[in-house]
Amino acid sequence: MASLLGIDIGTTGCKVVAVDDQGIRHRAYEEYPLSIPEFGAAELDTEYVWQALQGAIRQVTGECNEPPEALCVSVLGEAVTAVGKDRKPLAPTIVSFDKRPNIYTDQLFQRISKENIRRITGLEPLPHYAIFKWMWISNKCPEVYDKVWKLLCYGELVAVRLGFEPLIDYSMAARTLAFDLDSLNWSPEILSAAEIEVKKLPEIVAPGTS
Repeated sequence: MASLLGIDIGTTGCKVVAVDDQGIRHRAYEEYPLSIPEFGAAELDTEYVWQALQGAIRQVTGECNEPPEALCVSVLGEAVTAVGKDRKPLAPTIVSFDKRPNIYTDQLFQRISKENIRRITGLEPLPHYAIFKWMWISNKCPEVYDKVWKLLCYGELVAVRLGFEPLIDYSMAARTLAFDLDSLNWSPEILSAAEIEVKKLPEIVAPGTS
């Protein structure tokens, strides 16, 4: 009987399950450490996470009678990874509650008002969104930013590492604080204020696009 593969990547561990119409058939869990290299920081070793995920996938698919027909990925929100053209990380993943990017909130709000951001995104501008992590990478790690092919959240990162194109759906794009609800695309106004190049971001698509 054909199955579906479910992947859940969290802050300190990942789960993989094989599911068919009878329910969960096989499951695996792998842990990885959260790194705090300095006060306020919160990072993940992206390659360590990838190796853990691969191990969990192998364990589950090895128990399946047939290869899963499709997969679904659920990930920790607002985490950002800078990825090079070789599709490998250029630096550790910055997770949602890393406080270092918070220093760029005032800078952004001086260039574009909170009212305009609310109008464009439909969200209250808060410091945990991905755009401030992009700004931190650009300003604090310019040598990394210069090499960036794409700035990815974890859902796109997994897809890219599996060989797919870097695509982000509407719901995850909204969590960056740079998604225009009217155009269903990146907001030129917000990206200009943040000084982030749109070419370094994944293409926005409707959910379920492959």
